[in-house]
Amino acid sequence: DAAGDTLVGVERLVGSGHDDTLIGDGAANMLTGGAGDDLLAGGAGVDSLYGGIGNDTLQGGANNDSLDGGAGIDTVDYSTATGGVSVNLTTGVGTGSDAAGDTLTGFENIIGSAYADTLTGDANANYLSGGAGADQIFGGTGDDTLAGGAGADTLSGGEDMDFVDYSASGAAVNINLSTWVVSGGDATGDRLTGIDGVIGSAFNDTIIGFNDQGVSGDIYTNIFYGGAGSDYIDGMGSNDILYGGTDNDTVLGGLGDDSSYGGDGNDSVEGGAGNDLVDGGSGDDSVYGGAGNDLVYGGDGNDTVDGGLGNDQLFGGAGNDVLSTGDGNDTVDGGIGNDTLYGGSGVDLLLGGDGNDVLDGGLGNDTLSGGDGDDSLIGGDGLDVMYGGAGSDTFVGGAGSDTIFGSIGDVVDGGTSGSDYDVLDLTGQAPFRIVPDPTNPLNGTVYFYDDLGNLLGSLTYTNIENIVQCFTPGTQIATPGGEVAVEQLRVGDVVVTRDNGAQVIRWIGSRRIQRDEMRADASLRPILIRAGALGHGMPERDMMVSRQHRMLISGPRAELLFGTDEVLVRASHLLCLPGVSVADVEEVTYLHILFDRHEVVMADGAWSESFQPGDRTMSGMDADQRAEIYKIFPELAGSGSVARFDAARTTLKSFEARVLLAA
Repeated sequence: DAAGDTLVGVERLVGSGHDDTLIGDGAANMLTGGAGDDLLAGGAGVDSLYGGIGNDTLQGGANNDSLDGGAGIDTVDYSTATGGVSVNLTTGVGTGSDAAGDTLTGFENIIGSAYADTLTGDANANYLSGGAGADQIFGGTGDDTLAGGAGADTLSGGEDMDFVDYSASGAAVNINLSTWVVSGGDATGDRLTGIDGVIGSAFNDTIIGFNDQGVSGDIYTNIFYGGAGSDYIDGMGSNDILYGGTDNDTVLGGLGDDSSYGGDGNDSVEGGAGNDLVDGGSGDDSVYGGAGNDLVYGGDGNDTVDGGLGNDQLFGGAGNDVLSTGDGNDTVDGGIGNDTLYGGSGVDLLLGGDGNDVLDGGLGNDTLSGGDGDDSLIGGDGLDVMYGGAGSDTFVGGAGSDTIFGSIGDVVDGGTSGSDYDVLDLTGQAPFRIVPDPTNPLNGTVYFYDDLGNLLGSLTYTNIENIVQCFTPGTQIATPGGEVAVEQLRVGDVVVTRDNGAQVIRWIGSRRIQRDEMRADASLRPILIRAGALGHGMPERDMMVSRQHRMLISGPRAELLFGTDEVLVRASHLLCLPGVSVADVEEVTYLHILFDRHEVVMADGAWSESFQPGDRTMSGMDADQRAEIYKIFPELAGSGSVARFDAARTTLKSFEARVLLAA
């Protein structure tokens, strides 16, 4: 509405509800900004300026002015003063040059002159900018930001979280809060006290934090922003938040629980000691967690990520990353791209994600999951569990007794260690037929078919010893006439099943494992499930089953996580529960009961599975046992037919069971 207006003899101006610019003259003016982010300049004369609502900037000019910022984050500006000013937001009094005689109310920020100013904040979060000249700036209480500008300035943060701001410096700055020695650019000649945070320049800065908690910082936490330029940032001894900014930065967390971010560029980011969050950001970064239990992100780009010591979580993000763990129990997620994951010496969980990944478990009992893509999984030492996921995957079990979940197109090698006992698990796959190598029962081929019997593809395996699921003597099985010990059941007996009522037993098998075998291979030892370990009355009494035997776990948590309220969990995956342990026995006999389909039966008061011949290689059984089963179910031995023993329930993978059973 002011467009085209000419004002003559006007001393009072009232702005609109928008962002106004009101400029007075040499008379005594009264300027009111109203709503909006306004600029009010009084000029010469004794002026009264009121900013009103919004984030306003007020320039009183010469003489004794009354300045009121009003609501919002407001700034009093003396940048046009012809000499140094002294402005105190706590007392609301200004002296010197254009500030002489001024009274101030409702301001959060001060912009000083180009001369030697003294600026003092209040209890609010103030931004105090000295400009050129040798300034003295005091933050007071509140979280303040002090910008000394050019000149040898004294910057004192006071209490709370206070920053120095060198973002306007025309050259790199060197800031050391351990020694309080600063140099370079606008920092030349500055004296700092009570400073906790630093905002660097657009050049190659060096910023170093507190050495320990015995210095004069207020809360012993550094927050550093490197800004543009290739910066060196070291948090040293406190709990720090460090941002490298753009360009190629080096960010070191040091001691304490730090959060370190590389930002843009090819950065080197290290967490140091403590439980840290380390994020490389975009670019090809080198990211290291250090000691402690760290959360480490590579971010975009082709990153090198090392968790270091402690129980770490590593995420590669986008790009072709290399991720390595140390001695802890680590979780590693490669993310998008063709990644390489190394497990280290702890009990690690390696997730390849998208892309053609290489996963190496290293030492320890690890879980490896390739995800999408054609992956290579190497178990290394220890009792490893490996899942290939989608794609044509290659498995090498290595030393130790491993469990490998294969599918169409995979190549599986259990490893040649003389004492291991490797299992190939085909749960959830299409109907299949297993053809062992006639010269070596540990080798063979698995053929997969659709429901019409058409060949879908195959899997080849070597050095797979096989373990089948089974009960041990003494386990009480529910029948229509009451409980019967499993060893007393006979072919033709009827057993109660969860899904299909009373069903006839078609075959019973057994295998005796003696002391020497269990000593040579600990994976042959049974799992002891104490009474009530799976819930009230489940089981009703202590029971023992083989490691691969699956128990039914039900409840709303399963429904929430997996879309079904009943799932099957291997006994070996229940070891995280109180009351479930590896049994210390001299010998054990495993018994198998087989129906016309895979069933869920009541055993010792807990629901458990029957034998599922399509779930394991038949080559792991004695020849006479295989012959018995083939006689009853000839389709299992047919050269072109399919095993149709689908699993009665979804079977959880190792890490899925871990999530389900977590407290």
